Amino acid sequence: MDEACLFCAMPPDRVVAASADAYAVRDGFPVSVGHSLVISKRHVPDWWSATAGERTAIVELVDVVKAGIANQYHPAGFNVGFNDRPAGGQTVPHLHIHVIPRYDGDVPDPRGGIRHVIPDSGRYPTDAAVTQYADSESADAESDFDRFVRRVERKGIEATGDQRE
Repeated sequence: MDEACLFCAMPPDRVVAASADAYAVRDGFPVSVGHSLVISKRHVPDWWSATAGERTAIVELVDVVKAGIANQYHPAGFNVGFNDRPAGGQTVPHLHIHVIPRYDGDVPDPRGGIRHVIPDSGRYPTDAAVTQYADSESADAESDFDRFVRRVERKGIEATGDQRE
């Protein structure tokens, strides 16, 4: 337990569900109605620092929280995921998973979902363009990868994600 950690000091009356290794609360800054967090009880900074048992408990509690949100708010879908370290958007260095209900019309075009964490990179082409691309001789994964690498190199970021010196 880290006494300075917001999630280690969570008031019990905020908890909406719990298990031996995890608990859930409604997000204090929700992006939609019902937005919840599933949080490890042990203070660990990220997914990769958690034990296999803790990860299992967290995923099982995500299912419980999702069912509760679905029953109470009736969303049309969900986004579920976590942010890793500051470069990945993590603001509280304690493992937590966002369970974000999505509602019809909450954004003009939801296609791409979490791909939009990097602006201008998440937009999928139209269905017709995807079909045309898939049918073309130029469609291959290597060319897509090469374009990605060029974009990353233009931004001065190594494959590890670290900024170049």
